[in-house]
Amino acid sequence: MAKVKSVFINGLKVLVPILVILLLIYWTYIGFERIFRGVLLLFIDPSFYFNGLGWIAAVVFTILLGLLVQIPFLRKAADRLKDLVIKLPIIKTLYRMSSDIMMFLTKKGMNQGKIVKIETDVGSILGIMTQDQIDDLPKGIGGKDEVAVYVPMSYQIGGFTFIVPKDSVEILDISVQKGIALTMTAYISGKNRIDP
Repeated sequence: MAKVKSVFINGLKVLVPILVILLLIYWTYIGFERIFRGVLLLFIDPSFYFNGLGWIAAVVFTILLGLLVQIPFLRKAADRLKDLVIKLPIIKTLYRMSSDIMMFLTKKGMNQGKIVKIETDVGSILGIMTQDQIDDLPKGIGGKDEVAVYVPMSYQIGGFTFIVPKDSVEILDISVQKGIALTMTAYISGKNRIDP
C-alpha cells in the first residue's frame, strides 16, 4: 500500500504543475475568445466564424495596437486617453496596478528591480526593491533615506510593501527572476530547481 501511495504522489508531482499551466492557458484562451467573438460577429457572418478565430483576432489586434502606438500622434492620443482614465476613481487604481505589473514584467522592468535582504528580529526577509528614492510620497510615509521593498507571499498572488531605511537593506547579487522564484516557491525545491 505504501508503494502505491508513493507512486501516486510521484505521478501528482508531474501531473499537477502541467495541469496548472494548461488551465492558465485555457482560461486565457477562453477569455480572449469570448471577448473578441462578440466583436467579430458584429462585422462577419456567423457562418464564417470558427473556434479559435477570436483568439487569433486578439493576438492580431494586440500586435497592431503595439505598432500603432509607436506613431507619434497616436502615442499622444493614447497618453491623453490614459490621462482621462486615471482621473476616474477605482478605474484609476486598477489601471495603474495593471500598468505597473506589465511594466515590471518587461526586460527593462526586471532590470530595474533589485533583490534585497532585510534583517529582522526573527531572521532575514527577501524582497524586491522597487524604488530606491521615495521622496514623492506624503509627509510621514517616506523620505530620501528610505526605499520601497515589495515582499511577495509564497504560493499566492499578493504581498506587502515595506518602506524601510536604505541602510537596513542589503542588495543581493541575484537576478529579479531568481529572487521571485525563491520567494514565490518558498525555496521548497532547493537550489537545483531555481534557474539562475
